[in-house]
Amino acid sequence: MLTANKSNAIDLEQSDFPIETLKVPNSLARASPEFSAFSVEVDQEGNTYIAVGLGIDKYSIPDSPAAGIWRILVANGRPNLEELTITDDLKHSLIPYDALQRPIPLGCGDAFIQECSSHDNRLKIALTFDGKHYKKKMSAGLFSGQQSDIEYDFYNGTRKLVITDNTTGKKAIFYENLDDTPEYMVFSDRLVYLAKESLVIFFPPISSKQSTLVILLK
Repeated sequence: MLTANKSNAIDLEQSDFPIETLKVPNSLARASPEFSAFSVEVDQEGNTYIAVGLGIDKYSIPDSPAAGIWRILVANGRPNLEELTITDDLKHSLIPYDALQRPIPLGCGDAFIQECSSHDNRLKIALTFDGKHYKKKMSAGLFSGQQSDIEYDFYNGTRKLVITDNTTGKKAIFYENLDDTPEYMVFSDRLVYLAKESLVIFFPPISSKQSTLVILLK
């Protein structure tokens, strides 16, 4: 399975919710050009942060030169990203999302086809596919230096991400056109659900040149 989708755009088909764009600071785009290494953190007060390139003290792994921390601030129902100065106190105050802390459970949005719900059961996340699926062998290099044929799943059709508010029945539907490719988007680390503020933030890959979207559930 290949999931590092860099070419297929994620487009909005329809939404019953207001959707706005979130300006991503240049510092965050430079720090993580593919958003492949960013993580979501929380603190004991319930604030939410985006972090990139932080080291791991107990393994003596230092911060990367492009490391950064941005707090998600919500004012008047609209989120912004505030860049913070990295300090040891700030780093130690952050708690990585785990399977219990995530408003959207760990692994929800990982599969090609899937249906799952947020921990509060307000949101349903559904991934569907309409099209053709076939297997194809491709030559791949091994660590030994030898070549080997590996069988991959290929897709040709339309994959949809449907986000439903179970309390109202309202939906936002996004689609991804797959053109004879084994690559597709993995959404679990790109959807940030702020339950208290009734917001969902969708961070697309920077390489897709798409806007970061904010779904207003209220």
